[in-house]
Amino acid sequence: MRTIPLKDAQQQYGVLQVTLPVGHQLDPWQEQLIEALSQHIGIAIGIAHQAEKQRRLALMDERSVIARELHDSLAQALSYMKIQVVLLQQALMNEAQRANAEAILKDLREGINAAYRQLRELLATFRLRMEGDFLTLLTRTTEEFAQRGGLHISLEPRLGNRHLSPNQEIHVLQIVREALNNVLRHAEARHAWVTLNADPDRTITVTIEDDGLGMPASTPGSGHYGLSIMRERALSLDGDLLVTPRPTRGTRVRLRFNAGDGTTQSAFQDNTP
Repeated sequence: MRTIPLKDAQQQYGVLQVTLPVGHQLDPWQEQLIEALSQHIGIAIGIAHQAEKQRRLALMDERSVIARELHDSLAQALSYMKIQVVLLQQALMNEAQRANAEAILKDLREGINAAYRQLRELLATFRLRMEGDFLTLLTRTTEEFAQRGGLHISLEPRLGNRHLSPNQEIHVLQIVREALNNVLRHAEARHAWVTLNADPDRTITVTIEDDGLGMPASTPGSGHYGLSIMRERALSLDGDLLVTPRPTRGTRVRLRFNAGDGTTQSAFQDNTP
């Protein structure tokens, strides 16, 4: 019996045992063949182990992103509502300020509605991750909003081989969802366009456009809150968000940020250990 180690440059994974008939010896070419086979098996096992390690790291990264997103969104909403409750208590205890109670209640109600909508959008994003990769999720998102709003939404993802990190994917998806939600709520549009472009300098440009009424100079209520959230997400990406009128009709939301080396595995790939 011959025992040959199965290993790569880093470690040994097992052995290959070759049982020979009694009195039988291997020819030199057979020895070389078995040695080569054991080397290939060892390298293949090493590659599989490395891929499994990368999948686990990607899964941990994704879970960290999800936990951070939920914490940040809930923490911000609860902090806002806590302040409003304190103001409401003060208004109710002071006769001179009771007239302000209704306005404070309105702000509190709008904050709760906006926080609930943001949490709902986050949960929708995390639920849809089982559908496939990042581009598949973008497709599902545009299809969802097209069905909800009864309008045509075109998606043009021109990222080439550029990949985003899990954190970048979450922010981009949430900005797209928030922008499309504003289109449905305020624009009265018939068409919308979502495009993603990757420049050679690793700059990613995400554009959401519609042919609706356009954005008013001052957007009250939850629309203003949603715009603030989009800008905060852009800052988290070290990027910028610009909201402008389209040259013809409607609104254009443009996000620009640098994707870095673009080698991180997608958060929305199947990373089940």
